[in-house]
Amino acid sequence: MPVLSWPESRRNSKEVERWGSGSSFRDGGISLVTMALTSAQRSAQRSLVGLIRAGSAVVSRKEGLSIWRARGSEEWQVSVDEVTNHLDVLEVPYSVAVVLRPAHGKRPRQAGFSVQVEWDRLDSLVRWVPSLRVLMDAVEESPGGAE
Repeated sequence: MPVLSWPESRRNSKEVERWGSGSSFRDGGISLVTMALTSAQRSAQRSLVGLIRAGSAVVSRKEGLSIWRARGSEEWQVSVDEVTNHLDVLEVPYSVAVVLRPAHGKRPRQAGFSVQVEWDRLDSLVRWVPSLRVLMDAVEESPGGAE
């Protein structure tokens, strides 16, 4: 079993707070991939993982990933500005749309914003949120998912 040793120049680096490592199996051997995360990247990653795992994001083949936020909801949930800042830090391409949600039951129409990452660009987010692949696979396997 190989022993990992971090380069001396990076071992005491203050600019990088954490070394992450992942492993992949290729030809029966283990190939280690090392990635240095800045504190901003780590914070953005944690926030997005939390949003996606908590069900705040919807994944569909038609729209990709969509995170909807009501106008003025910054007091009790992550704001659109925070979500887009996190995506910027992680260099994930996205778009923001103004959306008017239809009335539902006793709930009136509601204005808000939708942050969207297109289906074809979700791989750039899977790099940071590996559990997103499970949602994407579920969409692909669902009836009409390949359309």
